[in-house]
Amino acid sequence: MAQDKVSYRYAKAIFDYVKDGATLRSLIAELKEFAQIVSTHSELSLVLTGDIYSTEDRHAILKDLFLKKAFSETAKRVFMVLSSAKRLGLLSSVAERLQLILLESTNVMPLIVETAKTLEADEKKKIEEKFQTLLGKK
Repeated sequence: MAQDKVSYRYAKAIFDYVKDGATLRSLIAELKEFAQIVSTHSELSLVLTGDIYSTEDRHAILKDLFLKKAFSETAKRVFMVLSSAKRLGLLSSVAERLQLILLESTNVMPLIVETAKTLEADEKKKIEEKFQTLLGKK
C-alpha cells in the first residue's frame, strides 16, 4: 500500500512536469521498457535497486547504459531521480500509475471486461457505449 502511494506521487510529479500527452505516452513506453530490461537481468537489478552500491555508482552504471541504449532526455532524468531516491525498483509501478493518470486526464476510464465467449466488434462497441453512458467517460 505504501509503495502504491509512493508510485502515485512520482507518477503525478512526472505528469505535472511533462504535461504533453504524446511525450507522456512515449515516456511511459520507455519506463516500461527500462523496467523490463532491469527485471530480466538479475545482476543489473541488484545493482540498480539494492542498497549495496552508492548513488554515484548507480548513476555511473545508468550513464553507461544510456550509451548503449537510446532513451529520451526526459526518461534519463526520471531514471536518475528515481535512482537518487533509491526508487528504481518502483519503475514499473510508476509507469502504470502514470498511464492511469494520463488516461484520467483525457477522461478515459480503463476497464477490463471478462466474458464467457469471444465478443464480436459490434458487441464490444455496445459494451463500451454502455460504460460510457454509466460512467460519463470514454
